[in-house]
Amino acid sequence: MKIKIDGVDAEVPMSIREKTTMEKTLENRIKEILKDVEEIHHWGMMNGNLELMERTGAVLNKWQSGGMLDRYKPLPPKIVCLCGSTKFRQAYEKAAKEETLDGKMVLSVGWYAHHDNTNPTSEQKMGLDKLHMRKIELADEVLILNVGGYIGDSTRNELEYAKKLGKRVRFLEKETTERERGDGL
Repeated sequence: MKIKIDGVDAEVPMSIREKTTMEKTLENRIKEILKDVEEIHHWGMMNGNLELMERTGAVLNKWQSGGMLDRYKPLPPKIVCLCGSTKFRQAYEKAAKEETLDGKMVLSVGWYAHHDNTNPTSEQKMGLDKLHMRKIELADEVLILNVGGYIGDSTRNELEYAKKLGKRVRFLEKETTERERGDGL
């Protein structure tokens, strides 16, 4: 998990359950501290301590404006876009599960046309390709599902687009050249 403390990003590996528990613990601790500050502020008011009232008042105002919590707010999860041939439905499902359990938001396909032996119309194909390019734009990184080293034309276009946008690109399997595959695909 990535967290930001005093403007510094830190990577803390943990499961989703551990992350949720840690966030709740941190949130509860911050609420306890805020309650203590409110009590000190009240004590300062009751005893005429203007300096204490000013200091605690500043903390409370900053808290209410969201500034205090923002310093300790976990960074948003990474977004990964899965790209590959839709004939590899199991690879998509496995990758989606693994990436989700790794704490990432997953953007994927909504129709496994090749796997289901169905063919979109040319209009549908253009729309689906455009939609998937938009998913790549939204993603922080792209995972190419190159099962058996296979990268078809659509996936190759998506890969090139991701590279053009400067996205981090990962491959399910080691990337191979056409010569290494021997299939020209």
